[in-house]
Amino acid sequence: MKNIWNFIADKLSENKSLFLMVNTRSHGSSPGKQGFKMAVADDGSLHGSIGGGMMEHNLVSKARKLLAEKNTYTFLIEQDHNPKPGKEHSGMICSGKQSIMFFPPNKKHLSIVRKIGVSIEGNKPGVLRISRKELRFNKGEMLSVENQTQVQWEYTEQLGLPNRLFIFGAGHVGLALSQLFSTLDFQIT
Repeated sequence: MKNIWNFIADKLSENKSLFLMVNTRSHGSSPGKQGFKMAVADDGSLHGSIGGGMMEHNLVSKARKLLAEKNTYTFLIEQDHNPKPGKEHSGMICSGKQSIMFFPPNKKHLSIVRKIGVSIEGNKPGVLRISRKELRFNKGEMLSVENQTQVQWEYTEQLGLPNRLFIFGAGHVGLALSQLFSTLDFQIT
């Protein structure tokens, strides 16, 4: 299965415009968790998920509208999934909150996007940084408190480390867990 970064690289190679939507923060029972990503291209194609449901549908529609208007810029949407009457909310009843960043990668980001895709496929670590103006990836870097910088607005994420699951016991539950998590690209021990 193609990772989202390879999807973005393909679309940029085809001179398509797109938005990368990233869940930069979640709290409570929000439908998406921090790090969930989705790409929406101007040809109507999509890849990934930021949590699904009506919330995702509405944000995909917003991305498509902006792409059709050729109105691409980086911005953040704060969502409140609280069904209380009179309160601005997402239409979901899960009572969580999340922040979704819209970032429009373009042709100048193509080499970076390709590096990210290769790094993830090879389970090689690196740090992704997205700010209002740029997309950066430092291959081989490990994220730590010391190397996080204070900037006006920046999303930072550790990429490329494999998902690992250690199962203790070899019974029917362990077998079912290993089968399930192997379909989710976990390295299982």
